[in-house]
Amino acid sequence: MPVLAEQLRTELEALHIEGDLDVIVKVSYHPTSEISFDDLCSLLTVIHEFAPQVNIVWGCGPDAKLSDTDYSILSLIGTSAE
Repeated sequence: MPVLAEQLRTELEALHIEGDLDVIVKVSYHPTSEISFDDLCSLLTVIHEFAPQVNIVWGCGPDAKLSDTDYSILSLIGTSAE
């Protein structure tokens, strides 16, 4: 999961978005593996560090297409409507 958090940080920094954001995050994992709440929090913390005024909707669930030790993350990012 630390690799995924670092990749997320790198991609967010490359966007150079300013202002309030709306972010939807879905984290997937293999059904036989586990994901800890701490791992999820670390991903959400990366987003919060990038944009402190962010509105985050998140979820997680199993994906049988992933290998036993892999995780995936899908993020949709948009600017907040004023």
